[in-house]
Amino acid sequence: MRLIDDLVALGSAEAHMDGAYDQAFCRLHDPEFPLRLLPPYASLSEKTFGEFRTLLREKYPAWQP
Repeated sequence: MRLIDDLVALGSAEAHMDGAYDQAFCRLHDPEFPLRLLPPYASLSEKTFGEFRTLLREKYPAWQP
């Protein structure tokens, strides 16, 4: 739950639906997976995704694929 809380905290200013966060997890497994969502939905930015990936490496090293 802490991992999810950290991700939501990073992206709360940008993304407002769970699909945006699901895409971040998919991108971890497939670097080509798109983060974008169709309007009117907002997705995580590349910058925020990079911050999430860094947070995973530092705070949850055993979790990252």
